[in-house]
Amino acid sequence: MRFRFRNVGWTDVPYVIRYECKLKPRDFFAVPEMLMRVTRSLHPAFKNTSLFMDSDVSLQKTLSAQYREITISSICAINIVRHKHCDAVSDFIECVTQANGVTRACKTPFWCGIESGAIRELMQKLKTCFCMEVKSERDDVGVLAKS
Repeated sequence: MRFRFRNVGWTDVPYVIRYECKLKPRDFFAVPEMLMRVTRSLHPAFKNTSLFMDSDVSLQKTLSAQYREITISSICAINIVRHKHCDAVSDFIECVTQANGVTRACKTPFWCGIESGAIRELMQKLKTCFCMEVKSERDDVGVLAKS
């Protein structure tokens, strides 16, 4: 993903957004449930470019300090939703969670956007590794229902 830092005049700063999923142990009759950890960090290759290396040290620290992390537990279903942010439409994950008998849906923050090329790969990995199918609002991705 690329983010804008208008206050310093940079518009295409590349970051890596990583989704880590871990299947939780379950009873034989329970639905699959997983934990998801999402992190964002400055792209390692960008740190070696002359643009980054020749910039002010305080700017380098500012860009590197934009690390973010969230953890979502008790996920029983995943949806891909479209969300408008900063005059742009992006795709985000909506996690359906269950805790103490309460089901909630929560969208990941704007910095967790998914590039369209990664959506099919994410859907396939969730299906093969976690037996979870993803429902998408996008027509070009194909709609799948939770298993």
